[in-house]
Amino acid sequence: MTELYELGHVGYVTWLMDEGLVKTPPHLQFVFGPIVGWMEPSVKHLVMMHEEAENRLGRGNFTWSVAAAGKWQMPLAAAAMAMGAPNIRVGLEDSLRAGRGKMAQSSGDQVKMAVNIARELSLEPATPDEAREILGLEV
Repeated sequence: MTELYELGHVGYVTWLMDEGLVKTPPHLQFVFGPIVGWMEPSVKHLVMMHEEAENRLGRGNFTWSVAAAGKWQMPLAAAAMAMGAPNIRVGLEDSLRAGRGKMAQSSGDQVKMAVNIARELSLEPATPDEAREILGLEV
């Protein structure tokens, strides 16, 4: 997996692929947050990153996910799901929230929120065992 924090990183991934340093098809994780040098979290910037990846790598030549920090975690996860992202990342690593004004007790609170959003969009989330298989984790 390659994490991309700004638009220019897409070009860097193409160079890494040309050098044989990244497996194909690559998995790109678009990361948004408040850190200097990262793209500001917004649906506009998520669409820009995805379009740049499609333009540079070609539609269907990569998999992708999104991770966003703080209050943007769920809105960008929902936007990515609506855009057809095969994966999203949520958890306490990126946000302490479980909704407006509510602190998450665990990453599980955020996973439940993401599952609810997915189901409202008529998507069926991976089971924990399927997620471990997708990520190549041992049970």
